[in-house]
Amino acid sequence: MKVTDRSGDVVCAGVVEATDDLICISAKGIVMRMKVESLRVIGRATQGVIVMRLDDGDRVASYARVPAGADDNGIVTEPLAPAAPEPVEAPKRRKVAQPEPELVPADGDGD
Repeated sequence: MKVTDRSGDVVCAGVVEATDDLICISAKGIVMRMKVESLRVIGRATQGVIVMRLDDGDRVASYARVPAGADDNGIVTEPLAPAAPEPVEAPKRRKVAQPEPELVPADGDGD
């Protein structure tokens, strides 16, 4: 990331999904929640996107990723994708009785 006096230091970085929400918290107690999909995607030669405007003397204290499907406490209680179907057991094969081999007398034996 291109860091200049104008853009300031990189405070924090993380990986998010487009379906997530992002919560930013300032040191002075300002809390802001936004959808990640609403953030502008920019090229690599740029100086970043302003996510939260701060008053003089304030700074970003923390941020949190809220995954899609999370409740108000950030806990995911339901799976995003439907669960895989239960495996279907193959039908049991019947055992087929094998005929017993016939006993054949060796040459010169018997009648």
